[in-house]
Amino acid sequence: MTRTYTYILTFLVVLSAILYFALSEPPSPDNTSLPPLTQTAQGPAPIQADNYFDPARLPVTEERIASLKLPPGFQVSLFAKDLDNPSMLAVHRSGTVFVSQPNTNTVLALRKRIQNGEPQEKEVVVKDLGRIYGLAVYRDFLYMAATETLYFSAIEPDGTLRSPRVFLSPLPPGGLHPNRSLAVGPNGTLYFSINSFYNGKPHPKPEYSTVWNAAPDGKSGGIYASGLGTTLGMDWDKTTQTLWGVEQGTDWTGLDDFPLEELNQILPGRHYGWPWCNGKGQVDFMVTDPPPGQSAEAFCQTATPSAMTFTAHSGPVGFLFYTGEQFPKDYQHDGFVALHGSLYRREPVGYKVVRVRFKNGQPVEQEDFLTGFLSADGQTKFGMPCGLALDTDGALLVSDDDNGAIYRITYQPGH
Repeated sequence: MTRTYTYILTFLVVLSAILYFALSEPPSPDNTSLPPLTQTAQGPAPIQADNYFDPARLPVTEERIASLKLPPGFQVSLFAKDLDNPSMLAVHRSGTVFVSQPNTNTVLALRKRIQNGEPQEKEVVVKDLGRIYGLAVYRDFLYMAATETLYFSAIEPDGTLRSPRVFLSPLPPGGLHPNRSLAVGPNGTLYFSINSFYNGKPHPKPEYSTVWNAAPDGKSGGIYASGLGTTLGMDWDKTTQTLWGVEQGTDWTGLDDFPLEELNQILPGRHYGWPWCNGKGQVDFMVTDPPPGQSAEAFCQTATPSAMTFTAHSGPVGFLFYTGEQFPKDYQHDGFVALHGSLYRREPVGYKVVRVRFKNGQPVEQEDFLTGFLSADGQTKFGMPCGLALDTDGALLVSDDDNGAIYRITYQPGH
């Protein structure tokens, strides 16, 4: 009888434990159990996730555009409005501007300019081919990057598009970061990103957190560089014949100032450290699993460091070398970075376009270029810069995927 009573009592204890864990809510994405902000020996402790702040969105108006700030001589105007999530931009020599709209799985063509440069015609030229994000124009071809397939289309002299065809497929499936970016190098070599599948940890397959290349015929190529986390904006520097890209740090860390965002000179065969290393070789203490066969400290001594960093969570999305002739001569071959804006930070940062000055092929300093989307008190915003492209006359186009707009920046001395 005593043994039977013991069995019954044990069963009830086990059953109670099972019911307790079964009925308990799993940890939410808000991660509200994070400790308060303190300083530890390993680094700053995470902030509570309910302190993340997203400024309220205001609509685009002529008055707000007029309030934007640029260096002397530059002007900004509204190029297009009422678009749906306009992200990456690519310009054909006909003057047609192609715009990816990943939320609707479409590509838009803006044509038939009027005198002040605004398009008179908007046409959806690609649809139902998946989440197309990255765009690139090479000669008379438009390349488009969906999550699992690269497409290309011939562009007619008037800017109209022929039916898309598959360039390369299949690509590795998308995870938390399904957007693929594109850049074109010498002789039409295509570079594209396969971004991190997870947030803050590597995928067991080496295809992720990489930049790939592919020959113009799509029949050769492979992983070009690794350890790049999420690289969204890329461009080829014709002066040094190298690829550059901006890399976003890990989201949802709960930290205001870590990890930093990066600008990388992307060289073949290099590993850039993600997720174990950040910036100039700093160990990411939040990644608990070490790299295979060695410590994170040892690994970060051999990984390629970033060339420049930006404030954590500022969201670098677009990157472009200026090769036009409209801006002053000292802008030639400098870089522009579109900082989309922070969503995982207590004090908002980003929401602007910055200029990166290059000297002898390397970035030496950064400075604000287009600002004013974020209010002075940080409570509201009316734009989130995303894609960058050069117009046929050397003007700079900036997409705003949050407010469905594209801005056009020109230079006229004395204004």
